[in-house]
Amino acid sequence: MDMPTTIEEWASYIGTLTGDTLYSKAMAANSIPFVRRLEEERFAPSETESILTMFASQFQHDGQPVPSGVHGAYIDFNMLLEPMPSPT
Repeated sequence: MDMPTTIEEWASYIGTLTGDTLYSKAMAANSIPFVRRLEEERFAPSETESILTMFASQFQHDGQPVPSGVHGAYIDFNMLLEPMPSPT
């Protein structure tokens, strides 16, 4: 499969990933080179965050622990799953 080119394609693709394949693809996506590639393809920062959040959510859907504290990762996946604090 070619690299997805829309948020919808990313959602569809990530939703098919399980097990070791999910882990491998998520670790590759959670890197500075991957984020730069998305920037070059004109994805907005919010779209890049959405893609990474989809990977984090897929770990939960697949029954896997969400990786945390991975050396060299662009962002901690668990941070993407934390609810935003309510404004007071």
